[in-house]
Amino acid sequence: MSRRAKPAKVTAKAKRPPVRKAPPEGAARDAAEWIGPHDDIKLGIHTAARYYYYPGWHEPGATQAFGFIRKAYESLPVDLRRTLDHAAAATQVYGLNDFHAKNAIALGRLRTEFKGKIEKLAVEVVKEESEKTSMARKVHASFTKFPALVGPWDHVAEGAYHQFVAG
Repeated sequence: MSRRAKPAKVTAKAKRPPVRKAPPEGAARDAAEWIGPHDDIKLGIHTAARYYYYPGWHEPGATQAFGFIRKAYESLPVDLRRTLDHAAAATQVYGLNDFHAKNAIALGRLRTEFKGKIEKLAVEVVKEESEKTSMARKVHASFTKFPALVGPWDHVAEGAYHQFVAG
């Protein structure tokens, strides 16, 4: 008979950032960006500011996160640690796939609402803002250099998949 550690009490809490209300009548917001079109539309962010930022500062690379107290995690039996590992991985995969699908649908709505100009408008705003200070020019140069560097690899690594999915 194997000895098993006494089950630890584990409490999981999902925290959502606070929902902010639209500014009071007469107040102004210059710009907004949250998670993606789906949640932004639900929160009305696309209408709450003069500019709607795309792409977000965190793109690419949006991710889910799990945090564990190391001592508590390591005190768990291996099977429970692996269960938590799997739950964290599954949340990452399924959660991001859910966002991906919902954002694709919401992007269609925004493109209709902005008459297909959303990406063009974003590029124009970023370019305009990048010319305002030397630091902004430096950041913009780096920001635009990186995609040029990794683009050819992305095309090889992901291009065939995206062509297949697009039909």
